[in-house]
Amino acid sequence: MGEFNVEITGLDKALSKITRYTNVTPEKVKKAMIQTGYAIETEAKKNVPVDSGNLKSNITTSWSGDGPGQEKDGVGKPPAVPGEETVVVGSNVEYAKYQEFGFHGEVKVRAHTRAGVGVKAHTRKVNYAGKPYLYPAFQKKKGMLKKKLDKAVELDKT
Repeated sequence: MGEFNVEITGLDKALSKITRYTNVTPEKVKKAMIQTGYAIETEAKKNVPVDSGNLKSNITTSWSGDGPGQEKDGVGKPPAVPGEETVVVGSNVEYAKYQEFGFHGEVKVRAHTRAGVGVKAHTRKVNYAGKPYLYPAFQKKKGMLKKKLDKAVELDKT
C-alpha cells in the first residue's frame, strides 16, 4: 500500500538551540509540534479533493516520540528516526500520492462490461496532473511551530 506523509522532525535539535531558555521543556516543544501537525492535517482536509471521502477521512497525524513504531491516538505508525521526535501528517490510502503529485504512465485495465458490451483487458495511458492538498497545507502552517515556541518562551519569561 502506498503512503504519503509530511514529517516535522527535530525535537532534539530544537531543544539544543533553545537551551538558554530554561523554561522551554520537551513537553512544550512536543505540544507545539503536535498542535502544528493537527493544524496541517485540518488544512489538508480542507484542500483535498473529495469523491468518496476515503482520502479525506484517512489523513491523520501521529507522534513518534512515544517509542519506535507506537501508535498514537489510533493513527498510523510513523517511521522511527533514532534520536528524533517526529510528527507525521499523511495518509496510508494507496492513491494519496497520485492525488498529491499526479501520475503519468500506463495502467492495466482488467476485462469488464460497459453498457452491456464486453471490454477486453488492455493498457491505457494516463496523464493526471494531480491536485496537491498536503504540501500546500504544510506551506501554509509551517510557521506555526516557531510562533508557538516563541509564545511558550514569552509566556514563561515573567
